Amino acid sequence: MHARRTIAVIAAAAATALTLAGCAGATTDAATGAGDGVAASDAAFPVTIEHAFGETEIAEAPERVATWGWGSTEAALALGVVPVAIAQQAYGANDHGVLPWVAEELDELGAETPTILTDDGEAPPYEELIEAAPDVILAPYSGITEEQYELLSEIAPTVAYPDAAWTTPWREVVTTVGTALGLEAEAQGVLDVLDAELAAQAEARRSRPSGTSPAPSTSTPPRTRAWSSSPDSASRPPPRSPSSPTATRRSSTR
Repeated sequence: MHARRTIAVIAAAAATALTLAGCAGATTDAATGAGDGVAASDAAFPVTIEHAFGETEIAEAPERVATWGWGSTEAALALGVVPVAIAQQAYGANDHGVLPWVAEELDELGAETPTILTDDGEAPPYEELIEAAPDVILAPYSGITEEQYELLSEIAPTVAYPDAAWTTPWREVVTTVGTALGLEAEAQGVLDVLDAELAAQAEARRSRPSGTSPAPSTSTPPRTRAWSSSPDSASRPPPRSPSSPTATRRSSTR
């Protein structure tokens, strides 16, 4: 039943441009936010990520990850990392503000629900983030302003969007999160699995007789739920408070 539901989502993606991905990662520890089997290589750090407000240096492999905005939670889970704090979601979420595919993946991992960061549509909840004590804040698909970025950077190194608010391509969300976590190869693996699965589903749709339903596939790796159930930005409702970056300055955050 689980595989059938996931493949149904994938089939829908081929027809309606939902974006899907997944990889077979390791179980994680919600208390630290770091994967045991998908461990970041110390050799990957420090890393520097350029974005709309400058650049952010992450000196060491993050152990306590916070996510803000859309997509970065799913990307982290697909890479085998359970964040310690995630943004509250309003659209299609459960009573706790957690999206169903995220809740399902957390349950599958046996992980506790991370701290839910209140989203009032205006500004990140700085005090809640301070209490969560992250060592990196991932917001590559979000609407934070430069002022908010500066405040977040006082809490932990913060990765903003590369160009304009709420416009980061979903593939770049995956690769940015992978780079920030020292898991670039694993992030590429997520994309490779996506491409292969979508190609297989597209071929199945082309080859089946008209008017018939595709047979369920069993080829999808175990960890497809968090990201493969998540629609891309084109499928989401419009953001409530978009903002455009104005920064030309380069800054370094440690």
